[in-house]
Amino acid sequence: MAPRSSLLLLGVVILAVLDLSFSQEAPGTCPTFPPPEECPDEPDNDCNDDSECAQLSGEGDVYKCCLDGCDKRCVPALPPPTPAKPRIGGPGEPGPKGEKVRK
Repeated sequence: MAPRSSLLLLGVVILAVLDLSFSQEAPGTCPTFPPPEECPDEPDNDCNDDSECAQLSGEGDVYKCCLDGCDKRCVPALPPPTPAKPRIGGPGEPGPKGEKVRK
């Protein structure tokens, strides 16, 4: 591989890694919005991903980049759902008796 090709490939890899590191998804989920009656012809997005809302996040508040029906904007995230605790019961009935296999 020629030196120029190697440098170009290295540059592409570095850009891909940087893009992944800066577009971290914030915890939580986006709230639901009522359907809009009408959207503007051109979107008026405040953000493109959660990393652009990080400066709004404060102590206990997390903001996500959410679609409000027409545009993307930074809004407070809803907390992730708490998983239900598993119900553990007593032991079940014994299973059928197996057969002995001779080797």
